[in-house]
Amino acid sequence: MFPQRPIKLEDSVSGALLIQDESQILTWSADSTARLWNAYDGSSIGQPMKHEKYILGALLTKNESQILTWSADSTARLWNAYDGSSIGQPMKHEKYILGALLTKNESQILTWSADWGEKGGSARLWNASDGSPIGEPMEHEKSVNGALLTKDESRILTWSYDGTARLWNASDGSPVGEPMKHGDSVRGALLTEDESRILTWSDDGTARLWNASDGSPVGKPMKHEDRLLGALLTEDKSRILTWSDDGTTRLWNATDDSPIGEPMKHGKSVRGALLTKDESRILTWSDDGTARLWSVSDGSPIGEPMKHEGSVRGALLTKDESWILTWSNDRTARLWNTSDSSPIGEPMKHEESVRGALLTQDESRILTWSDDGTARLWSTSDSSPIGEPMKHEESVRGALLTQDESRILTWSDDGTARLWSTSDSSPIGEPIKHEKSVRGALLMKDESQILTWSGNEARLWNIADYDFPQEHLPLLVEVCTGTLMDDYGNIRCLTQKEWETRRAKYIRICEDHLKTCKYKSANIYLNQQKPYWNPDKQ
Repeated sequence: MFPQRPIKLEDSVSGALLIQDESQILTWSADSTARLWNAYDGSSIGQPMKHEKYILGALLTKNESQILTWSADSTARLWNAYDGSSIGQPMKHEKYILGALLTKNESQILTWSADWGEKGGSARLWNASDGSPIGEPMEHEKSVNGALLTKDESRILTWSYDGTARLWNASDGSPVGEPMKHGDSVRGALLTEDESRILTWSDDGTARLWNASDGSPVGKPMKHEDRLLGALLTEDKSRILTWSDDGTTRLWNATDDSPIGEPMKHGKSVRGALLTKDESRILTWSDDGTARLWSVSDGSPIGEPMKHEGSVRGALLTKDESWILTWSNDRTARLWNTSDSSPIGEPMKHEESVRGALLTQDESRILTWSDDGTARLWSTSDSSPIGEPMKHEESVRGALLTQDESRILTWSDDGTARLWSTSDSSPIGEPIKHEKSVRGALLMKDESQILTWSGNEARLWNIADYDFPQEHLPLLVEVCTGTLMDDYGNIRCLTQKEWETRRAKYIRICEDHLKTCKYKSANIYLNQQKPYWNPDKQ
């Protein structure tokens, strides 16, 4: 791999992304700054965008001309994306800002904050042009866990650790109706399609429906025995699905909140749930080591439990929903028949917990990554391994496939990211090395470069010409430098005739390589050397 100059910050990089047609890199960091960098050479662009404490998040406007950041210093700020200069005044809360979003036309900014002290949390609306507040603070007694805007952006829905959700007028911050009260922290909320009702779920073990017009309750509380971890509405909005730490998933009638069928029981906390496309079945997965399918009509189980020996960390359905893929803390991933929950093939075994899994586009292969320091490819036909394990020295934090699925990118706590061939799991090139755990990685659109961030640095790596015949790389060096190194490390200058002979050979190889080169826009020979050496062949 060919690294650009490292981008160094004073403290850990929290996040990074590519902007401006991928010519620039935006980073935000625990050093209290967001920064812009030249993606070509790693040089800084403009001035640092400074907060007083670490930055919790950042986002870009649609045209990428402005950057919105929010911070533990209790402010959100808008910046010019071309030079890092500030736009307007800081948007100030009393405590940490936990999140922010822009309205559709990007003329206003919505922020929400924590309390963690004497004062409660609040949400606020601001003018994006100058950072001035719009209306009064929308106050809760404790941290605001989240916020969203109605479709026409005339109202704001907030939910809080104080056990309430509230609706507010966006024009002036005045409340709409009464607080929607739970007995404990409200974990999440959403609006129905017509926005006439609000669904909330809480640590008090209930989900509730409310009238959006005045905050009055609709029907009775939908009760579990422990906190709710999630909820969703069916596509026709007639039913509500909830899942809980009490080990059950439940379906409810959205008109009156009455239960539909029996509780769908697991032995421990239900980590997640989803509906099939036709909404006739529910897939759940749990800390009890099982995933299960259930009938939507009455909550009855379909087939036997899909058993692991440890907590099931995740599950997904194939496109035609004929198979289920699960992965678990028991060190395995498994494939199951949706029709009867019977296993397909043998368990796909790692040495430690499986952190994640995904299917290739044609669903013929499964990619898994694990705390055992490996990623692996498996055949969906029989769960047999494809190629050797893709080995890191420590836990693999994430993995992704290139668009054509010919290569796999992994990143790890061992301080490296790596590229691998999908055909046989062999490594492509040398490891991409950092000094600390690699927190994240992404590919440019044309997949010619990889952006990684780790510790207090981010780096861009050129991988575009790694399909160039590696046996000819010494020839490239000789032609580009006009020097030759012997077997003992002695270097001498090439004579003009020697250089011209090597150049002609190199050009022939490069021209042949162009027929199969995947990244012509990043090909050094095509874009820099060919026009200079072969003006007659352009």
